[in-house]
Amino acid sequence: IPLEQAIAASIVAPRFYTLLLGSFAVVALVLASVGVYGTMAFLVGQQRKEIGIRAALGACDTRRRRHQCSVYPGASSCAG
Repeated sequence: IPLEQAIAASIVAPRFYTLLLGSFAVVALVLASVGVYGTMAFLVGQQRKEIGIRAALGACDTRRRRHQCSVYPGASSCAG
């Protein structure tokens, strides 16, 4: 058995487990992103009328966003 084949055979299992762990990490990241998006969409949807009234009364985008961030301080979308 050549040395290259022996080395390749010895790293098959670690490579597989690394690929499997990476796949689970990607799935977890996608699920977390969808969860945060869904939560924010639900919370903003609940205040849709209030946001519309603020816009009709002349509040600029910055003030509306600032209000949303003060209502939901833990929201990650308020950072950007």
